[in-house]
Amino acid sequence: MEQESIVHHQENTRNPEYNAGQIHGIGVWNAFSLEQVTLEFGNVLENSHIAAEPILHTPPRPVNSQAAMRARVHCYVTNQLSRALRTAFNFFGPNDHPHLTTVQFDVGSLARTPRRFTPTLAVFSAAMPDTVRPNRVPGLIKSSAQWSSGMIKNPLETVHITTFAKVNFDMRQHQTRYSFILTDRELVAVRRLDGYGNLELSHPVPWTAHGTADHPRMTILLALWYICLLAADEQGWRLA
Repeated sequence: MEQESIVHHQENTRNPEYNAGQIHGIGVWNAFSLEQVTLEFGNVLENSHIAAEPILHTPPRPVNSQAAMRARVHCYVTNQLSRALRTAFNFFGPNDHPHLTTVQFDVGSLARTPRRFTPTLAVFSAAMPDTVRPNRVPGLIKSSAQWSSGMIKNPLETVHITTFAKVNFDMRQHQTRYSFILTDRELVAVRRLDGYGNLELSHPVPWTAHGTADHPRMTILLALWYICLLAADEQGWRLA
């Protein structure tokens, strides 16, 4: 996926606060990879126990609405990811990753909501009150019928562009550089490069991906765990 220039946009009429013309470039976030996760956090992954993913053993819940998708996230992601984050922060010693602050993953309303625009999901500092703590990773839930990574192949696809305009708007509202789009088929992590609508996207991570200690793979839970730890970095998550 090369950096691409987005031109000749159709207007997004769903929300006047953001539109397709605000997205100027989309590239690949190559550093969002299993190799990079292992390089940065391999010690905690190798030497601490994180509960197994129930998604490997339980048939996925059917998804036919946004409410059903939120239920899937709550069932398969939220509790598992919360335990994995607690394990990581408890594992880190005083000299390990000294710039990280403890963060939590939950629904978007548990973080500050500027101008009442509330993202679906949030990553926030556990030590701050919900009325003031920024959403460091405003996450967007979509159904695969609404959006898929396959749309990236068509840079002029209106739904594709306006989805990233929404994500970019949320990141700007919360002055962060990280976000993600999660559907019933896949996750795509998003990094904002600047204030001019230039974004990078990870390679899609399917719900069906799973790994073992001997044969690790990037999974939905590992990808979310990694982006939470990136957002925990007090020196790296903010982007005005």
